[in-house]
Amino acid sequence: MPGSVKDIGSISDLINGLRLVETKSVYVGILGNVDSEFIKIAAANEFGAIIKPKKGKFLAIPLVPEAKGKSPKAFGDLKLIRKKGSKGEAGGVLARVNGTNIEPVFALVKQVIIPERSFLRETFEQTTVLDAIREEAQFGIEDYFAGKIEAIQILHRIGLRMVAEIRNRIVDNDPALAPNSPLTLKLKKGSGPLRDSLRLFQAISYSIDGEIYSVPGGIV
Repeated sequence: MPGSVKDIGSISDLINGLRLVETKSVYVGILGNVDSEFIKIAAANEFGAIIKPKKGKFLAIPLVPEAKGKSPKAFGDLKLIRKKGSKGEAGGVLARVNGTNIEPVFALVKQVIIPERSFLRETFEQTTVLDAIREEAQFGIEDYFAGKIEAIQILHRIGLRMVAEIRNRIVDNDPALAPNSPLTLKLKKGSGPLRDSLRLFQAISYSIDGEIYSVPGGIV
């Protein structure tokens, strides 16, 4: 029957669409140039890291909000103060000194240890997250066979859901990420780990066969 031939043709096209989807890959995370400074920061949080100075003996760690993101060279009135009896290897602080009033601005340290805060790997170790992604894929396939979306939209749905799950992990902090140090809490805008300027949160995106898709959004 003509109607049956037409139906078979439609089914064949649908199956070919799914086969095309099977040949493509979806990636999610902080995507882009692997040499970028921002990706290095993200990797340091995901895996943990020990940061040491590239030049000189010490890292200058800001102790006050106005020093964040700046070099000690931006301040012309700082004096080096070391603990009594310590030698040059012990570091110290760079401070504003006005008579007996001493205001530490930078701490000089040999290294900074960033604890592991896996916001990517640990997200996809959660059974509920994997179930949610499978469900999103199933709904996408159902909508595709119902003629509501194109085959490629199945992958876009999966990518968007993966981004949402990672962001939810950061917002909910569950399972708990390694807490910020008291100094970090003093300097940053948000109280939770990875939630300072929201740059990392907003940079989470997905790609399909190498084409990156940014996902707008912030913490409500």
